[in-house]
Amino acid sequence: MIRSLLEEIESDFFAVHECIVHGVLNKCRVNPTHNDYDDYLQIGRLALVKAYESFPDSLVCEEHMYQFTGFAYQKIYWAIIDELRKERRNKEVMCQVPDDLETDSVFTLPSFENTLVEETLLTSFIALLSKNEQIFITESVINQLTITEIAKKYQVSRKTVYAWRTKAGMKYSAHKKVTRHEERNDERNH
Repeated sequence: MIRSLLEEIESDFFAVHECIVHGVLNKCRVNPTHNDYDDYLQIGRLALVKAYESFPDSLVCEEHMYQFTGFAYQKIYWAIIDELRKERRNKEVMCQVPDDLETDSVFTLPSFENTLVEETLLTSFIALLSKNEQIFITESVINQLTITEIAKKYQVSRKTVYAWRTKAGMKYSAHKKVTRHEERNDERNH
C-alpha cells in the first residue's frame, strides 16, 4: 500500500514516531555532539516517512501500529548504517597516509626550501581543481574554517562541501603520485 504523509497529520506523526529515529541514532552511537548529528537526524526522518509510505497495512488498527514501529525502526536503522558506512569509506580515502612519508624528499629539505617546495606544490595542485574544490582548499586549509562554516558561508549543504572535499582529496592523491614519480625521475637523471 502506498500512501503519502499529509501536511495535516505531519506534526502529529512526528510527535508520535520521531522517538524511533532517536532510538536508532542512539543504537548507532550518533549522539547530539556528533559533528553530523543533524544530517543523520534528517536521514532518519526521511527514512521514517518512506517507511510510512511503504508500510503495507493501515495504521488505524493498534496491532498494525506496533508492527509499523518495528518496520520503521528497521528501515531507519538500515538508512543510518548505510550512511555511516559511506562516511567511513570517504574518511578512509581522505586519510590514507603514504607509506614512504618518512622518506619523502620534501620533508628532508631545509626549512626555507621545504616551505618553497610546499608552496609550489600547493599552487600547481590548486590549478588542477574546480572552482568549488579551490574554495574548499582555501577555506579549510588557509582560513581554517570547518565544514559547517564553509557550508554557511557559501549557502550550500554540508553534504555538498563534503563532496568538494572528497573530489579534492582524490585529485590530491593523483597529483601527489605524479609529483613523486617526477621527483624520482629527476633524481635518477642527476
